[in-house]
Amino acid sequence: MAVADEVAAPRRELARWREDAAACGAELVPIRHHSPACARHVAARIRTLRPSVVLVEGPDDMTPLIPLLLHEEMRPPVAVYASAPLPRTAARWSPDAAPPRAVSFYPLCDYSPELVALREGAAVGARLAFIDLTWREQVAARVPAEEGQDRHVVSLLADAHLARSELLAALAERTGCRDADELWDHLFEVRQPRLDAATFADEVLAFCLLARLDAAPEALEADGTLARERAMASAIRAAVAARAAADGPVLVVTGGFHTVHLPRLLVGDDELPPRPTPRAASSPEAGAPCLIRYSFDRLDALHGYASGMPSPRYHQTVWSLGAAGDEDGDEAVADPFTEAAARLLVEIGRASRTRDLADAVSAADEIAALDACRRLPALRGHAGPTRADLLDAVRSVYLRGGGDSSPLGLLVYEVLGGRELGAVPPAAGRPPIVADFHRRAEALRLSLDSIEPRDFALDLYRTRRHRRVSRFLHALSFLEVPFARRLGGPDFVAGSDLERLQEHWQIAWSPQVEGALIDAAVHGDTVDEACLDRLRAAALALEAEGRGRDAAAPVRLLVTACRMGLQRDADRLLELIDRGLAEDPSFAAVVGALGELLLLWISREPLEAHRLEALPALVVVAYRRACFLLDELASVETAGDREGTVGDDEASALLEALVALRQVLDAVDPGQSSDPQSLDTGNALDPDLFFDAVERVATARRAAPELVGAAVGLLHSAGRLGEAQLLRRVEGHLAGAVVGGSAAARGVGMLHGLLTTCREVLWRIPGLVERLDAMLRSWSDDELLAALPRLRLCLGRLTPREIDRVAAVVARQYGLGNAEAFGDLVLRQVPEAEVLLNLRLGGRLRAALAHDGLEAS
Repeated sequence: MAVADEVAAPRRELARWREDAAACGAELVPIRHHSPACARHVAARIRTLRPSVVLVEGPDDMTPLIPLLLHEEMRPPVAVYASAPLPRTAARWSPDAAPPRAVSFYPLCDYSPELVALREGAAVGARLAFIDLTWREQVAARVPAEEGQDRHVVSLLADAHLARSELLAALAERTGCRDADELWDHLFEVRQPRLDAATFADEVLAFCLLARLDAAPEALEADGTLARERAMASAIRAAVAARAAADGPVLVVTGGFHTVHLPRLLVGDDELPPRPTPRAASSPEAGAPCLIRYSFDRLDALHGYASGMPSPRYHQTVWSLGAAGDEDGDEAVADPFTEAAARLLVEIGRASRTRDLADAVSAADEIAALDACRRLPALRGHAGPTRADLLDAVRSVYLRGGGDSSPLGLLVYEVLGGRELGAVPPAAGRPPIVADFHRRAEALRLSLDSIEPRDFALDLYRTRRHRRVSRFLHALSFLEVPFARRLGGPDFVAGSDLERLQEHWQIAWSPQVEGALIDAAVHGDTVDEACLDRLRAAALALEAEGRGRDAAAPVRLLVTACRMGLQRDADRLLELIDRGLAEDPSFAAVVGALGELLLLWISREPLEAHRLEALPALVVVAYRRACFLLDELASVETAGDREGTVGDDEASALLEALVALRQVLDAVDPGQSSDPQSLDTGNALDPDLFFDAVERVATARRAAPELVGAAVGLLHSAGRLGEAQLLRRVEGHLAGAVVGGSAAARGVGMLHGLLTTCREVLWRIPGLVERLDAMLRSWSDDELLAALPRLRLCLGRLTPREIDRVAAVVARQYGLGNAEAFGDLVLRQVPEAEVLLNLRLGGRLRAALAHDGLEAS
């Protein structure tokens, strides 16, 4: 596009807007959300025009909340929270499940133009109202971005179209600004006090008009923008029609992106959809929007809030200094931008010294940074120091190249962002999920009155109320609500500390609890609904990631569901477990799933898993599948390298799984009952199924030596392989009756497996030590050096007492009488690394002598 066209098109649109705006019968005030400059402009316009009606962009079912927004006990930042059900998709689980939710927030701070409009409008006696579609209607007006999209968290004050505008990006580049935020500060924030009202409004409108020229009508229809604008135009037209001749004007405050289009709708002939009559107030628990506390850190654009101005505490400081004076009640300062920069620079310096940072700021640094902050505007053509100027002064003087991610850099953004938390009047009520949390906490007699941590214990086996408390606290932890912290007790997910009868928790109320609950509200209106929806999402993610064949992951989700008391909704998880057990090719994974299923059944009393009628059958399925996969290990070469052994990590996983499968049989009484609902009587966990597979592994020629050794040990410990047979198996394997691998690799692998499952053979079968001694003496020095680390790992399983027993066997073999005879031969003060180095040096020396024909000298 030619430069002339670039300029002419916006000018034509702006001229047309002026004509339509003059004829629409209302005063339209364009703003950018959360802009202090726009807030000052709105306040001045209302004081000058003294309108009879002030209409503000926002869902019209928020109108009953205006008295709360103007209440003397309301302290920003606050937000209006709303949720609405989304249409079900094929991915949802069951018809009776809670529908997916879309959640919205309408944040307000002291310098939000919308809140300023309400306050100033109330001061001149105007009627106040919000005029946008309700959040439920906005959800219905949107086209889902993709099939299966079933949850959203949305800002109702989003400026996404401004952020995506290519024309605004080009303007920023042309003016030397790095991004849209810096461009906005350059054009409006620091210039607004010097501009008259008409010029400021025209320039904001022109800014937003550029973004509108970039937006395709089909995209605006798809995201609900056009439907919202038709609703707002309908409400404005109705207010203009109801205005009496003697009344003041109707003043409308909307985002500039919408203001650009509204006059065309107001003066056009198109029929606008009628809006319902003003809604009566209703409770948040009935689904109405509600007012909640908010915080600056959640409002900060740098933390992901799409329509936020970055660094809200910086803007709050500028607003306070320019609009109402400082904290000591002095008059508003003439240059709030320089004064705000000075105060924040000093605060950053003080905080860096208080925290004793390595790069703490000195008083001289503070003076230098403020001087830079004062000089940069003249260099860049700014009307005053902007937020970008302040940050560049900090980077050049404070950070000294340390970067924004350094400890001091993070402190800078923390100070500029702020952590202030707002307050709402008691009459504001609570969002449904927060109300559900309070109801359940009170019913369970959990104190919410103190922020001091309080420890207590829960008896899971003997007290039903304690089990209910445990489920509630686990649910909150699952939702990442910082109310309770588990200190100890039986862990039914990890399978640890199961002998402990009590769970120990620490609870403490904090403002972050409510914020985290509201964040979780996208998943449901109650704690249980939110947990269940997150479980479903996790299960669907397993399938989407191609992990539908994973046996262990859905079992862990099932145990998590039981800890939260959601057993009744676990049918889909049981289906996933069944499928995973049938399709998972990993022996270790299936054994892991079996162990967790059995643990769940054994712990069914505290977890109330007896409601899972399919659980015993799944244990049987997992056991049979594990035995089948074990049998396959005997017929498939599992060697991980040319040495004929599996890798250390793989070997450890397989050996641990083999031991765990044997322990399953120990945990279940091998009775003969065929009762499909009973595991206590055996339930067809046939030991022969396991030991037949173990026997095939023990005699397999191509199986990894680690597995062969482990299988031989299992057979011997179960009384299915005598001492003489064990010695023949070991000797045959070490003598080369297997395919592949060096003698050293086979020997260490065999020993590793054997000591994993039956290490007592070392002192109970003396002949075994004799054969292992012969194996070690047959190795060359190079083989010994190569095998020594893994050999040490194998013997590291022995306890000190077991080491003494083996030493006694070796002593008798060498005719020394007892192990104490070795004392003079052991040099304990020599480090292991030095021993290995000396062995290597000795090997090299012998090789050099052999090369020179001197080995016999």
